[in-house]
Amino acid sequence: MDMDSRRNNVCKTSLSKITLGTVQLGIKYGIANRTGKPTENESQKILQYAYHQGINMFDTAPAYGNSEEIIGNFIRNIPSNKSQKTPEIITKLSPFEILGNEDEDFIYRKVKNSVFESLNRLHLNKIPYFLLHHADDLHKLNGRIVEALIRLRDEGYLNHIGVSIYNPDEVKLFLEKEELDVIQIPINILDHRLIKTGLLKQLHFKNKIILARSVFLQGLIFINPNELPDTLKIAAHHLYKLAEIANKTNLSIAQLSFCFIRDMKEISSIIMGVDNLDQLKENLNYLDLPPLGEKLKKEIFSAFTEVEEKIVNPSKWVGKN
Repeated sequence: MDMDSRRNNVCKTSLSKITLGTVQLGIKYGIANRTGKPTENESQKILQYAYHQGINMFDTAPAYGNSEEIIGNFIRNIPSNKSQKTPEIITKLSPFEILGNEDEDFIYRKVKNSVFESLNRLHLNKIPYFLLHHADDLHKLNGRIVEALIRLRDEGYLNHIGVSIYNPDEVKLFLEKEELDVIQIPINILDHRLIKTGLLKQLHFKNKIILARSVFLQGLIFINPNELPDTLKIAAHHLYKLAEIANKTNLSIAQLSFCFIRDMKEISSIIMGVDNLDQLKENLNYLDLPPLGEKLKKEIFSAFTEVEEKIVNPSKWVGKN
């Protein structure tokens, strides 16, 4: 086992099974969000509760409104005389304009500027997990953006580097970059694309740190099928089927959906965002639910093996609001 593999194994064992997603703390987010963005005080209570309950990873990005600043305020207020570790932070590259003729130093400076702005907002000296927010950046400018990340990691500003992806083809691009060790993937009870293609197993075999996001499909699975927007009415029969399976198991849709991902050995941690403290407490209780039986898992795979791309990929929810 090489040094990177050993480092990833140590990291995986130290990750909390839930990573707190904080996009909801910075902007109103999610198709089923009815409460809006929490106040700063409410956000700090959510972060504090998560931290003290053992959630040691927070996921953020410059694109998430003032989420980085909110987390930075939390980190700044952790008492320095306590032995508690600073939570592991995942953040992402800020977008910048590319004309196509930029040289290597220019790209490095742009990426470094994004890193330093996040460091300042988060009150950190080093970013534990730094991701490309868009998989296109894996190959833009002949890979110079990835080279800049590697350079910044070598200089000690970053620890793990990777990408957040949206579809299976982007996983293939990621796997071509051996230097990258962490990936955020969309996967949920309706979205089996990475399972069917075998890409989830490939990521696990390569010993990558795999962070599952969109486990509730941005709240789509909670919407009453009769209240779906016109562009998503094609999801109605899947939602009816999901409710039917959940009712048979005496689990809520949220519980069933969470356990389906929790029980996958390949997943290092599950990113879950919340709108309020009560929701966080409820989500934490899901960790104690018993594993799903093999028969139930087979039923889920059979029921949702052919869910349309326009349902499982939120970027295609044109006019959803």
